[in-house]
Amino acid sequence: MSHLPLLRKDAHHAPRLQSPRRGPQICFCVVVLLLFGAVVAWADMVLDSTLPVRNVTATPPPPEAVQRLRAAAGVRGVLDGAHRATVEEDLLASVAWLLERSLAAR
Repeated sequence: MSHLPLLRKDAHHAPRLQSPRRGPQICFCVVVLLLFGAVVAWADMVLDSTLPVRNVTATPPPPEAVQRLRAAAGVRGVLDGAHRATVEEDLLASVAWLLERSLAAR
């Protein structure tokens, strides 16, 4: 027999360590996570209702001059033929439209 109580043969009298209780810790973590989720959902709902909504407007379609230039862009010899004056007017109209659009965005 040993003089240490843990090394004795009749160790059933020796004190045993209790296992840590995990139930309360797990429940506390679950409650904290649920509260955090509820606060985030509430804040999201409140912020969405108070923030101004941007007025998103669709850009109007380009004028016919721009559409004609797009169609003529792939055709060779457009500026050499009889349509030169029409193409130049379309170019001026397209540049004016692009300038108005860029100034309106500012």
